[in-house]
Amino acid sequence: MHVLPRMSDLWAGRTKYLTVLVLILTVVLVRLGLWQYDRHLERSGINQRINTSLASQPLNLADLLAVPAAEREYRPLMLTGSYEPNQVLWRNRAFKGGTGYHILSVLRTDDGQAVLVNRGWIPYEAGVGERWQTEFPVPTGPQTIAAVWRIDQDARENTPEASSTKWFTIDTGAIGAVLGVSLVAGFAQIQPSDDSERPATLPYPALTTDMGQGSHLGYTFQWFAFAVILVVGYLVVLGRRTHALLKHNQPV
Repeated sequence: MHVLPRMSDLWAGRTKYLTVLVLILTVVLVRLGLWQYDRHLERSGINQRINTSLASQPLNLADLLAVPAAEREYRPLMLTGSYEPNQVLWRNRAFKGGTGYHILSVLRTDDGQAVLVNRGWIPYEAGVGERWQTEFPVPTGPQTIAAVWRIDQDARENTPEASSTKWFTIDTGAIGAVLGVSLVAGFAQIQPSDDSERPATLPYPALTTDMGQGSHLGYTFQWFAFAVILVVGYLVVLGRRTHALLKHNQPV
């Protein structure tokens, strides 16, 4: 029994239109697979750069700012100074499946620079209204902070949520203007002091890691599999149809 059609059967009569459609769909599916694979390679490259930066030796602020701006992100650093009373919230932050905010406070370093510091996560209900200002005041006295440097976020939505204390994205220029302080561009993200699943007190420091591999490679195999299934399935169905027609002496 012939399962697959002959080459001539693919272009016989009206079948050629279906063959063209299958070819077009196959090209689209393969192109989607290649696009997802490109995304996988891009993300892998980003993760490699992040991990390389995270593994580097901590810098002080002056040495960090001497590094080209494009190479600063994810570099570990040590900061010494004292907090000023100014702080804001970065909204829509997740922690262990919960939604909340990150508290961003201004640290005045020993050399006089004003740096925005991400002190960590608080749950959504704790950030409602303005009582978080008194429930999570800035630490007092001299501070020594182990952090990872991050660059400003995409400022498409850099306007406050409902007041000057709650922000969609981190734009140090805009936040500094509201707080009345000239901030260094970028911010320091405090790292957990240990590997505890959940720290003892709020705010919970936000651990900085790579982005993970995501699902791009899985989608790559999925689109390629769809292309193979489409082609093989079409050939099998057309072959059986051709065999049945030939068996009954009917033209294809």
